[in-house]
Parts: sequence; C-alpha cells; structure tokens
Amino acid sequence: MRDIEYAYGVARIRANENSLLSAADTEQLITASSYNDALRILADNGWKVPESGTEFSEMLENESKITWQLLMEAAPDIGELDALIIPNDFHNLKAALKATFSNETPSDFFIEPSVVPTELINEAAGSMRFELLPEYMHKPAQDAYDAIVRLKNGRLADIYLDVAALNTKIEMAKKSGSGLLLEISQLTGAAANIKSALRCAKIGKDAEFMGRVMCDCEILDNGEIIDAVLSGEPELINYIASTSLESAAEQLKSGSVAFEKWCDEAIAEKVQNAKFTAFGPDPIIAYYIHKDAEIKNARIILSAKLNNLPAEEIRKRVREVYV
Repeated sequence: MRDIEYAYGVARIRANENSLLSAADTEQLITASSYNDALRILADNGWKVPESGTEFSEMLENESKITWQLLMEAAPDIGELDALIIPNDFHNLKAALKATFSNETPSDFFIEPSVVPTELINEAAGSMRFELLPEYMHKPAQDAYDAIVRLKNGRLADIYLDVAALNTKIEMAKKSGSGLLLEISQLTGAAANIKSALRCAKIGKDAEFMGRVMCDCEILDNGEIIDAVLSGEPELINYIASTSLESAAEQLKSGSVAFEKWCDEAIAEKVQNAKFTAFGPDPIIAYYIHKDAEIKNARIILSAKLNNLPAEEIRKRVREVYV
C-alpha cells in the first residue's frame, strides 16, 4: 500500500525528468565560449539566471528549492525523504552558532532547502535554547557550543556538527524504509570517513581523534580504517582497495578532486535502477540525486568559466549524470 501511495508522485516526477539537462546539454555548457554563454544555455533550459554580474549562488540555491518543492508536492510524506537535505540543517546550525560570536549575519551563510526552518535555528543558537531544535540536534549543538566557548576551537565544533549530520542522515534513511536512500546515505558516510582518514594520515592524528571524526557507517569498519591510517596513507589506500569500494582506491591515488568526482558518480550510478521502478519513493529520490548532481555540475562549470579554464580541464571535474 505504501508504494502505491507514491503512484501520483512518481508520475509527477516522470513528467519533470524531461527537463533535466542531457549529456549533450552538459557538453554544450562545458564547451561554451564564455561564462555568459554558459548562462544563456542554462536560461534556454529554464533556469532563472542572474541578469548581470558573476554571482550565481542564488541561482543554484533557487534550483535546489524548486526541486525540493516538487518533491514536497510529489511525496505523500516528505518526512520520509528528509535524509536528502538534513546536512543543510547542520550547516545552518554551524553558521548560526559561529555568527553568535562574531559580527557576521548568519542568514548570509544559510542553505536551503532545509528540514528545520532557518529562523528557528537562528533563534535557538542566539538564545542558546537548543531544546527548541529537534532532539537529534540537541547534543551536537551543545557540544559545538562548548567547543567554541570553552575550548575556543571552531574546528572541533565543525567536526561535531559534520559527524552528527552524517549520523543523522543515515538514521533518517533507515527510518525512511527506502533501501536506495539508505544505500546512498551509507556511501556518503563511507566517503566522508575516507576523506577524514586521509587528512588524519597526512597530519599524524592519533586513534582517539580519528574515532571522533568518523561517522557510524556500515560499509567500512572504522577500526580497520584507523589501523590502516596509523600505518600511513599508502596502507589506507591498500585497505580501501580490499573492500567493496575498491574502485575508489585508484581515484584516491589521483587526488582529492578525482575522489570527490568518484563519490558523486558512484551515488548517481546507484539510482539507475530506480528509473525502472513504477512505485515507491525511489524514483523521487533518484530525481533529486540527478538534479543535485546537475546543480553541482553547473557550479563547477560556471566557476571554471570565470577562471578561464579550458574545456578539457572542466570535463575532468564534471560529474557524469545518468539521466
């Protein structure tokens, strides 16, 4: 019955899939002669581009908000899909806490869409009333606040909130009932743990610190990651090569840009089977993943155009989107 409830939403998503950028559209963006030419191509595809200037972040956020609004209209219970955007909430909490101790305006750094209204996050951080927030944010908010105020360590506050965001994403995915959402959430967590482990290997952090910066992911064993890191970066890559994420090891050897691209494309590849699913939340989740990758590609391409990077260099950075 639950899957049948998604029938209307899936039909709605199918109708909108035609508006996604094709591989040919993306290639046209990559080879555009200039930043303005790239904007024109996006405008031709229905994007609300800035009238002037080189600030395009608002355009990208607008695309994200439009996409989430579509999901809210399509899904019978949007709460089942909150794992897709919950990292934005922890980013917003981070911005609000740091702004409390600086002269910055937190709204300048907020990201939407979000599960928790940004106004509520701002109020909770400004008044230190973390009980106003959902329960899963109480302890991370308090830990981050203590790190900033008592330890004067903004980086530690970031760690607390980043790890909490990943753990919350995975827990929400488990409760959603979607195997696809759980799979991509676990993969996101595994990729984040690998990146954290690499940083620890480079700067020589101990096992206690490494345990603090990694989320609870079931794809890789955190204890084995830590043991590998303590033996050096090459051993960590060898460990990754011995797991189900073997293909990630080669990308790690190529550097962080290649690994980031692998992460996004591995997630995009996992949603492919959803295009053949008639019911349930997976086609809606797949659409969001596709659109999110499209927005990331737009950011990469527009930034590259502003920096006059050649097409071949842009192509190395652009994520393959399986539409």
